[in-house]
Amino acid sequence: MNGLPDGATARARHAEGGGSNIAVATHDLPVPSESAAGLIVEAAITLKRWRHEGTRGDVVWLTRRTRIFRFVDDIHLVVEPAPHGTRLLMRSASRVGKDDLGQNARNLAELIAALDAKSRAAP
Repeated sequence: MNGLPDGATARARHAEGGGSNIAVATHDLPVPSESAAGLIVEAAITLKRWRHEGTRGDVVWLTRRTRIFRFVDDIHLVVEPAPHGTRLLMRSASRVGKDDLGQNARNLAELIAALDAKSRAAP
């Protein structure tokens, strides 16, 4: 799928850290890594203005459009096995502009809240 990085590229981008229009975070989920990608997609599609653009191996690509100007933010998540479930390496980046005014951090916080709610509801 065009635009979707492989796992090594997504890990390297996460390691670069954040900038004025990029936010990065890690988050642990108490679910097996084999089912984490499905949970991510289920959580994201319940959120307004979010879309699942694709999954390649251990990388999930989501997009979110801002409410007023409809700018697109790209969210890449790398799914890694962890001792008690799954570790997510999360990165949200704006496609347009030099400063996101904190929107990318809000994107990740919104997704984390949805993931936590879904993982608590999972059997």
